[in-house]
This record gives sequence, structure tokens and C-alpha cells, in this order.
Amino acid sequence: MRVIIESPHLVARSVRFLPIVVRAMPGVHRQWRRRVLRTVVAGCGIDAVIRAENPDAVVVLFKQQDGYTLATQAACQVASIPCVVVPLKWDNATSKTVFRIVPDRLAVFSEAIGRAAAWVHGFDQHHCREVGSAQTDAQLRLIGTTVVTPHFGQVLALGFGNPRSESRSWLPALSRLASERRATGRQMLVHWRPYPAASEDARAMLVKKAHELGVVLDEDIAGGNSHRADSRSASERAEAFGRYVDLLRRSDLVVAGPTSAVLDARMAGLPVVIPAFREGALLCDVPHLLRVFTHSQGLRETNGVFIAETEEDFVRLVIDFLDRPRRIPPDNSGEHIFVDERSYAQRLIDVIEDAVAARDRERAASAAGQTSGQG
Repeated sequence: MRVIIESPHLVARSVRFLPIVVRAMPGVHRQWRRRVLRTVVAGCGIDAVIRAENPDAVVVLFKQQDGYTLATQAACQVASIPCVVVPLKWDNATSKTVFRIVPDRLAVFSEAIGRAAAWVHGFDQHHCREVGSAQTDAQLRLIGTTVVTPHFGQVLALGFGNPRSESRSWLPALSRLASERRATGRQMLVHWRPYPAASEDARAMLVKKAHELGVVLDEDIAGGNSHRADSRSASERAEAFGRYVDLLRRSDLVVAGPTSAVLDARMAGLPVVIPAFREGALLCDVPHLLRVFTHSQGLRETNGVFIAETEEDFVRLVIDFLDRPRRIPPDNSGEHIFVDERSYAQRLIDVIEDAVAARDRERAASAAGQTSGQG
């Protein structure tokens, strides 16, 4: 009951994703797959497109196992064309149900995500290739060219769930600490950037909560201009992304949950504190997500990330990083953040070429086997 009252967004999200989970089940999937393939192929003719174009490989941008993704993979199987699946975001490779058709290559964010994906989907890890992301490359370029303007005690609070829940737990703790520090002449500013709100009413609620708590609400979020806002144009989202990266650069500390924002902050060298208060925690609260979600488990081992399991630990960590502000260089070994000298585009091209070469070897081996059998 408490989950329903305090986290209605989790209930709504569970209901929204329930059909995806159910139709991925082996028994259900068999029937659903037949119906979906007929519907999707009749609607968009993806199999006819693939046969007509006869490409060396097909690349699918993946968010969840929907009918179009499944039909594309099935058409590639029939045509014996390698299919490379590119998850849209950091966690999409492991959190959007199990693949029922194994992709030739799955382009994952990092080595840790690759291992998790192989375990979740039940296929060999050689199917996974670490490439980072296009956003990673863009962010690193901006970080390298942005001039740092310290805000002397700015804590960037990045929302990772229901803003109502955030404003009842760790955000008030930050607000109280900021008031205490300012009363003694020490600088502290809390800049709150919750998840983008889709409606005017939701944005008005965020403005009201920020005013009540005495924190600064991010202007892009208040105006619906986030780089995640689908309603904005590509150029507007690119400009908003630049402002987001600049905000990271001007902060001393980031408070966030088990989300890709943690990796954004770590790429900028910012320490990250994750409030995971165990007292009163329920299913789908942060302590549970850090233990259960495969993509979140690696955050515990990511350097520069600190887990606060009590409010006392949380306040202590925040004070430490404000009193002794410092950057912590990220570990770019590829374990949790994957970057190298190649651009993202080149890394993805290398994965595609690898998939094509592997399929060519399979065809050659099959042809050789048929020739020897005839002999």
C-alpha cells in the first residue's frame, strides 16, 4: 500500500511495462510472436525492405522488445543477414525484458553491462561488444572545452524517480543542511534537476516543491526544455544538453540514484553520493534496485560513487565533499565507462564489420561442409 501511495509512478510504470514482460515469457511469446510478425510485416513490410536492399548488415536501435524490433530480427534470420542491436540508453540492454531472438551483436555501454546482458539474456558474451554511447562522446568533448566556473558549494541533485518521493526523503535533508551551513557563513546551494515533467501541472508542482524546500529548480526542467524532452527539436535538445554538461562542470558534488546520470557525473570527475536509505525501504526503493537490477549492481564498484545507507552517512558524505571539494578522476578502463581513441561512430562501425565477418565465416564453413558431403 505504501508503494502505491508514495510511488504511484512506479505502479504506473509497472502497469505500462507489464505487457512487455508477459509477452516475453516462453509460452506467451510463441503465440505473440506469430501474431506480431504478421501484423508488423503487413503494416511496414520490413521483410520486403530487407530482401530488396540485401544489406551487409542491419542495425536496430533498441529501447524495448517491441513488435518492430522482433520482426526486424526475424527478417534478418530468414535472409541470413547479421543484425546488430544498439540499445538506446545505458540500461536498455538489461532492463527491457529478455531477447527471444539472439542478436548477432549487441552494442553495450561497458564491460559490466556486457556481462550483465549475457547473463540476463542467456547467450554467450561474445555477442556483446562495448562501445560506450554517442552521448558519452558528446559529453566528453564538451567537458574538454567548457570553462569551469566554481559555484562554491553547489550540490547538483539529479532526480531519479518520483519527485514527490524525492521531496519527502533526501532532498529535505539537503535543504536542512544548506540552511545550517548558510547560517554559519558557509556556502551551499542545492540545484535540483528532477526527471522532466510532461505536463504544465506537473511542472507547477515541481516549482512549488522547490520553493517550499528552498532549493533551486533547474530552469530547463521548469520550462520543459530538457535534452530528454521528446517534444523539443533536435537543435533545442542539443543546446539543452550543452547546458546540462555545463551544470555538471560547475558543481562540486552530485546526488543521484541508480541512473545513467551517475555515469554522466563520473565522466566529469564529480563525486557522486547515492542516497539508499535502508530504514523503511520497500520493493523498488533504491536499496532494492542496487541489489537486484543487474545494471545497477556495478554502480557499487564504480570509483567515485558512494552509497549512503542512512541519513547520517548521507549528510556526512555531503559535508566532507563540500568542506574538501575535489574531483575524482574517472576509471575509463571500460569496466563501467567505455571510451577509447576511436569515435563512437568508428566503434559502432567496427562492431558491424565484426558481425559481417562472423557471418561470412559461417557461410564459408557451411559451404565447405556441403562440398565435402557431396564428395
